[in-house]
Amino acid sequence: MAWPQKDNENMVTRSDTIFAPATAPGRSGVAVVRLSGPDTAQALAMLGVSPLPHPRMATLKKLKHSSGGIIDTALVLWFPEPGSFTGEDVAELHVHGSRAVLTELLETLGKMPSLRMAEAGEFARRAFLSGKMDLTEIEGLADLIDAQTAMQKSQALRQMQGELGRVCSRMREQLVAVRAEIEAYLDFPDEDLPPHRLNDLNNHLLELQGEVSRLLDRGKKGERIREGIQIAIIGAPNVGKSSLLNCLAGREAAIVSCEAGTTRDVIELSMDLEGYPVVLYDTAGLREGVTNVEQEGIRRAKIKAGESDMRLLVLDAGRSLAEQNDGFSSLKQDDVVIWNKTDIFPQYIVDVGEYPYQCKISLKEQKGVESLLFMIKKRMDDGFHSMNDVVVTRERHRLAFISCRESIESAMKTPFLEIKGEEIRRAMQALGSITGVIHLEEVLDQLFRSFCIGK
Repeated sequence: MAWPQKDNENMVTRSDTIFAPATAPGRSGVAVVRLSGPDTAQALAMLGVSPLPHPRMATLKKLKHSSGGIIDTALVLWFPEPGSFTGEDVAELHVHGSRAVLTELLETLGKMPSLRMAEAGEFARRAFLSGKMDLTEIEGLADLIDAQTAMQKSQALRQMQGELGRVCSRMREQLVAVRAEIEAYLDFPDEDLPPHRLNDLNNHLLELQGEVSRLLDRGKKGERIREGIQIAIIGAPNVGKSSLLNCLAGREAAIVSCEAGTTRDVIELSMDLEGYPVVLYDTAGLREGVTNVEQEGIRRAKIKAGESDMRLLVLDAGRSLAEQNDGFSSLKQDDVVIWNKTDIFPQYIVDVGEYPYQCKISLKEQKGVESLLFMIKKRMDDGFHSMNDVVVTRERHRLAFISCRESIESAMKTPFLEIKGEEIRRAMQALGSITGVIHLEEVLDQLFRSFCIGK
């Protein structure tokens, strides 16, 4: 892929050598400054690093500015092209992490000819444009940088290692082979495509359509791990919903009161729950005959319960199911059913049928909390664990796979080879947009803008 001569209004060409801190600002033991571009070796020489260190070997050097004064003693790493992250000459300067050192070093680099400060995500963008990483791997890198839970980290690592990209590339190669055979027959119109070959091609397309469907049928596991699993806590008033939120959060995030209707609006809380990123919603208690304000809270609670990926239904072990009917009537088989207040009314617990996720707790005495966490994790494992699956992690991937499947289905239906070939081309284009085989400037701009400056 050719390097662009111009990036929108900014003159960004391959002749530029860029630099930026690759570590967060502030006081630290070590700060890293990264350089990339054709004048990286010259910049090192101007800093007093001569001769160049052995490739990929940390070397202790004194960095100097133009007047000959010492900026700092640093570890210098040299990565000559093409064996670097960006595919260009790259250097990393590991200096002491004081603001004074970093400021002086960046000012010195900024005064050098043909060097400039990198734009957000420009190092990663150069890696993509040099063919070092495809677009899914770049997105995996962005997700890894942003990962806050073990599941997010694991998923990002798999994508950064090319898992999704390899699947897309393999399917695209298969479509290329089918289209090539169709084009061959179109080039020789005097020869008809034998019926058995047409069946073979359609069967091959059917297999690809099934593979794309299986990716889509896995639901939004990858997207939910990346963005957070939405979990609504529902139930009648005074069953312990807010107490459950506080218990899972490990702090008093919601007001707890014996007065019914304390929670009027949806309370939202993001957290790491058993390694999963989750967004917990504490909702208003479901009941009839209340004020207009509480009715609005109940309306919002029902909307949130319907929108959420997962629900925790809290039941009072000391009250009949009829008293809690508003919450119980909406029970789904994959809801986590939590019997609370078992320290007071253990004898009133009623079997609610064949529901696999049930537990008995006392939030007041903090009994059964470990069993509760185990049950919630089991529900998340069953619904969202994707350790051994290739998953779609972004909405743009999902839309591209849907477009690919629709084009494949259209190709199978039409008897005309010209139309069949065109539909296959569209399917290939959809897959190519996922990995970046087809240049999509607006997708690139949106993605790389989200990176930090030094990455």
